[in-house]
Amino acid sequence: MLNSIFMRILPAALVLAVLCAGCAHKRTDLYTYVPEGTNMLAGANLDRVRESSLTAAFPAFQSLVERFKEGHYLVTAFRGTEVLEIERGPFAAPPAGMKIVEAGVALQGPASLVQAAETQHASGMPGSQPLVAHASSADVWFAIQRGTQLPLAGNLVNLNRFFQKAEYTTLELKLDIPVEATLTMYTATSGDAVPLEQELRAAITMASAGEEEYGLWKSARIRRDENDRHVRIELLISLPDLQRLYSFSIQGK
Repeated sequence: MLNSIFMRILPAALVLAVLCAGCAHKRTDLYTYVPEGTNMLAGANLDRVRESSLTAAFPAFQSLVERFKEGHYLVTAFRGTEVLEIERGPFAAPPAGMKIVEAGVALQGPASLVQAAETQHASGMPGSQPLVAHASSADVWFAIQRGTQLPLAGNLVNLNRFFQKAEYTTLELKLDIPVEATLTMYTATSGDAVPLEQELRAAITMASAGEEEYGLWKSARIRRDENDRHVRIELLISLPDLQRLYSFSIQGK
């Protein structure tokens, strides 16, 4: 179930306008519904997903906008095997399977997790605050805490090894063609970041050397910043490369 939800949100294993931008009135911070114990967050600017020419090419994006027809913004909180969906939209009635908890906000998930989210919201503060601090304003994004094992297919499962070397990892996608993807790994010290950067450079060099028809890894730019504690990889992903990644992520080949 976790794998299907993950793939519904992201059409590749690599692979939000600012929450209150353009608001005429103050809106509830959706992140106050994120419960304690959350180890991964995903966000999607549903309006941008609908507008993107990429959506027609990927069933995962199509099912996302079809399911959340009224929504403008979606935050998904993963707590172990439990999944909580937090949707913002102009709801006239509760969306299928969801509970409206206040005007314009609906939740879906196990009853205990929905209750935990409502209790957290009543405090006025998000749970799992260090993780929430890594939320993004990208069209689609992920924030992953160390120790999280992603349900990746095939050789992509090896990415989990790198994720264990950083306190937090974020993936941000801008849904243009080519897709602009930024993977950032946040380490505790520069002493952790230097060997991580070296390992990533070596892995990207090997992956690039094996590419013939595709040039995905050849576009990669890697650097350290923020006092040498953040390792960042930037990629431009063409539509053929994205389709190949999507096929690989769901089939393992």
